[in-house]
Amino acid sequence: IYSNAFLLKILFFSVRQCDKILLHSYIITYTKVQGIPGVEFTAVTEVDDQEVCYYDCNIQKLIPKQEWMKKTESEDFVKEVALRNNQTCTLFTKEILNPFSLSGAYIYQRRYGCTWDSESKHSNKFDAFGYNGEDIITVEENKYILSKQARDKWKEDIAEGFLERDGKDCVSWLNDFLAFGKSHVERIVPPKVFLLRKDPSSPVVCQATGFYPANLTITWTRNGRAYNNTVDPGEFQLNEDGTFQMSSTLRVTPEEWKWYQMCTKLSKIKRKHFLLNCVLADSATLNWREWVPYGCGLLAVIVVLCALAYCCYGKCRKSSKGKFLSQCTVHSCGVCVFVFVS
Repeated sequence: IYSNAFLLKILFFSVRQCDKILLHSYIITYTKVQGIPGVEFTAVTEVDDQEVCYYDCNIQKLIPKQEWMKKTESEDFVKEVALRNNQTCTLFTKEILNPFSLSGAYIYQRRYGCTWDSESKHSNKFDAFGYNGEDIITVEENKYILSKQARDKWKEDIAEGFLERDGKDCVSWLNDFLAFGKSHVERIVPPKVFLLRKDPSSPVVCQATGFYPANLTITWTRNGRAYNNTVDPGEFQLNEDGTFQMSSTLRVTPEEWKWYQMCTKLSKIKRKHFLLNCVLADSATLNWREWVPYGCGLLAVIVVLCALAYCCYGKCRKSSKGKFLSQCTVHSCGVCVFVFVS
């Protein structure tokens, strides 16, 4: 599709041990289905936007979805997670569904969880109950809000009991999962960033892929100020390997490129050096500026980058033929830069 496009790709391939994801999340989605054979009750657990396990009440079995969960040394932990989900099967029927006297086919869901800042220790809890796609119970400011249907069937203290019990457990369960899946859940994978366009009159697309966690932001500025007027932001999409991808499209003419800058940033990380800045120049050249990782000698990095870039530039120019863009590489301080020139 982008055979006549310009491309630029930047890869970070080293991550410092002191980097740390600050904000974590724990979400469980319970689903009770009536009227569909073979489907009774399921529970899906997500940690930091990754599905880690699935529980099927029909077979009373916990199914790990991540390799670290399958290989965990603590069988007791896996059994405890399975037991909790099994108890919830009974709880759903006894305390939640029975008061409604439901009959026929229906889908009943509960989605609850919390976010937790590992540095400030602040947590935020959320909870919602749904019946056939409509919210009947939600949580606002740590207080349950019941719909008329729910108020007619439930006592409010039952709802408050859920918040009191599950709210306290949420952060504790989150920390247990983080402890057992630390190497996977807390990993940091910087993005591969591409700038693409189909032809000279097409919009510029910033494509970031292969990053983890899903905390990437893509922003555009005009003359140093945030610009959103002709920007089409994308949404996070999950890759097959568990990483994420995202894109953002800027719709301006090539003559206006010199006024714009693109920035991608992995946020919610303790040391925020995964920050890339690009100044759009013209259809033939892209001037990229890169924020150097902490702990590297800035002067040394600049000297090495300039020297290697000069050598690579000569080789690229010699091998560049036609409209497709050539590539060379520069390595410095754990940074791999792919520069495409025409």
